[in-house]
Amino acid sequence: MLVVSTLCQKRNPEAAAKRYAAGLARYGAPAGLGLARCLERLGRREDAALTCAWVLAQGTAGEREALAGIRRCQPAWLESRELSEGRWLLSRDEVAQAMAGAFRILSQAKIEPYLERDGSVGGLLLRHLDPGTLPARRGLKPYDLIRRINGRALTSSGAEEILSLAGALKDERRITVELERVGAPLTLEYEILPERELVLARGPFPFPEPLP
Repeated sequence: MLVVSTLCQKRNPEAAAKRYAAGLARYGAPAGLGLARCLERLGRREDAALTCAWVLAQGTAGEREALAGIRRCQPAWLESRELSEGRWLLSRDEVAQAMAGAFRILSQAKIEPYLERDGSVGGLLLRHLDPGTLPARRGLKPYDLIRRINGRALTSSGAEEILSLAGALKDERRITVELERVGAPLTLEYEILPERELVLARGPFPFPEPLP
């Protein structure tokens, strides 16, 4: 078992990192976890992120969970991304956080029912959308008219239906949003993966490079 003291990690992270790197081939993900922590302390965020990806792909559930404290070092290639126009790959963690903050998202957006000529509700109109919210960062724009989500027509008066949908969709792996943008129909497709699957979809990740 590779043992590197916490004191060594804090006082001399470079020496600790070299010990962890030397133990990668024998000890695998546990050594990678220690290496990632040391690299973060050394300010080597890209190297730390690559090591994080390797641990996420190779490690046990407990080892992956232990990475939570250094997730902030992840670069863009470890995050949700647009596969092609209108198609997105999302992290389930990101979606879960957005669902948990649904009330906050609603407070930052101006959403109102879209009334058809006969007075029925034909969807939800995004009058305003805060640029920092998940929907804005993942393809939606102000004045989009959302008609259906996963085939379910949006026919009620707004917030209550969105909150109900948030609960119904929280475990889905695919979400399809049918909308109109500037009068033209558009479909946005989202594939939602657990973090490890999201990482593996970006891989394969190389064995971390030995430290100089």
